[in-house]
Amino acid sequence: MKLRRLARSFTLLELVLYLGLISVGFAMFATIEVNAQRSVALQQAMIDVQLTSQDYLSEWRRDVEDSAKLELSPERLVIVRRDGHRVTYTAQERQESDAAGALVQSRPFPRATKVTFTRPSPTGPLQAELTVSVRFGWRDTLE
Repeated sequence: MKLRRLARSFTLLELVLYLGLISVGFAMFATIEVNAQRSVALQQAMIDVQLTSQDYLSEWRRDVEDSAKLELSPERLVIVRRDGHRVTYTAQERQESDAAGALVQSRPFPRATKVTFTRPSPTGPLQAELTVSVRFGWRDTLE
């Protein structure tokens, strides 16, 4: 008995090759898509780091320029402004209180994880080193 193949049918080998090609194409597309999404998330995280740093340091600089007195410790800076208000900077918060000590404004910086204030000499410039941490993706962190 002779087996006849229908003219319009596929052999098992052709079907396996077709499914293999489809799988390879899908895997390539998925890899490209995942890398593109990761790149976009990384770019957004870099923008967030830059904006948070600029925001924190611009307020800090404005307050220092308007200061009458500075009280410095490595992780805390207290600025007494000319109008009598006290501004306290820590890694994650800026608190402003009036001359009587009542809290006027509190501004959080949730992405700032560490700040170090230094002054090399009593008359030298005040320096701040700020670490900002942004989580992107499901496991990656950018500092």
